[in-house]
Amino acid sequence: MREILATNLWGRVARSIILRCATRIIAVSEAAARPFRSWHVPVHVIHNAVDLTRFDPGLDRVAARRHLGLNPEAPIVGYVGQLNRDKGINELIAAVPLIRRHFPKTEFAIVGGSKHAAPVSRSWKHRLRRSLGFGEPVDQWQRVRAEIAHRGLEGSVHLLGALEDVPGALAAMDVVALPSWSEAFGRTVVEAMAMARPVVSVDVGGIHEIIRSPETGLLIPPPPHPEKLAEAIGMLLKDESLRAVIGRAARASVVDRFTPRMHLDAVEAVYRALGAADVTAPE
Repeated sequence: MREILATNLWGRVARSIILRCATRIIAVSEAAARPFRSWHVPVHVIHNAVDLTRFDPGLDRVAARRHLGLNPEAPIVGYVGQLNRDKGINELIAAVPLIRRHFPKTEFAIVGGSKHAAPVSRSWKHRLRRSLGFGEPVDQWQRVRAEIAHRGLEGSVHLLGALEDVPGALAAMDVVALPSWSEAFGRTVVEAMAMARPVVSVDVGGIHEIIRSPETGLLIPPPPHPEKLAEAIGMLLKDESLRAVIGRAARASVVDRFTPRMHLDAVEAVYRALGAADVTAPE
């Protein structure tokens, strides 16, 4: 389970089907596992992993900014993710003027989405996905760009589009903001932490299981209000030493909890237990 099932009728139907078919359930977080607790099927929480050799905090910050065409001197707040409502991109854009009011040199790098995205679709697949609680799949590139223009932020907010080199993009950032409304896990949160970047996110779903606020990042209460988001980001922008302390603690937390070896061992243990149960089952 990589998503959090809704508690409505469609979510209950999906849960019933899964429970009838599954022998074991692996969930990426306790938040994703919770709808399946207290049933006869064993549920295992195994967090996603991050490649620590690829997400290396030693990557050159200046070179990364030069490659992306970003200001080498400005404080940069970054976002990496899909451009849709559920990821909080609208709230982040709304927070930009509030942040720049106190930190006028700050610039923002938005990674994700596509300028060639198709128009918003309301197909049955879209409606079913929403009904199951799987979030908003629609890319809002054009809407985000229009909102940036409406607020007069073109010079300070850089829409970089989808990038393959996510570690390089994170290396260019001083603070990473990921203000999701809901999140089963939060892979980008862990990737930013692996890059020793302080993350500002929301105390929801699987993110609550990743960040220990304020030691390894900052969490604001849900929903992600722009004012609260701006306040938390401002705390980090004004204190370089705090950014460094949180960044180091974040990287150490990822090394302790989210390595590929830990993930692999945990998955293998589930299959070994399942295989042992099959061997000992009576004929």
